[in-house]
Amino acid sequence: MPGLHDQPDWYCDQVLSGQVAVDVVAEDQYSLAFRRPISATGRDRVIVIPRAHVRSLLELDLQEAMPLLRMVQEMARLLTGMHGGCQVITNCGDSQHNRHLHWHVIAGRGMADV
Repeated sequence: MPGLHDQPDWYCDQVLSGQVAVDVVAEDQYSLAFRRPISATGRDRVIVIPRAHVRSLLELDLQEAMPLLRMVQEMARLLTGMHGGCQVITNCGDSQHNRHLHWHVIAGRGMADV
């Protein structure tokens, strides 16, 4: 059985390559932010990914972090303005379902209570 390190990188292979169309909210030379369809639970979700391949937050070079965090902050401001608040989540290790660093900025009904 392949390990998580052997899994394909959906964000590089599909999204950043242009093979899958996404609803772009914002982008710059460092990152891409795109909206996921609002779920049946009413959650509004924006995914923020670095354009360069970075496997996880644990491997993010701190010099590269600032421009990426600016985009995460911009998306948090956007969803907070629309919904009154939001959550910013990233997963690491075995909890990370894709081996490309990404943040979920989530707002609306049914946010996880963390």
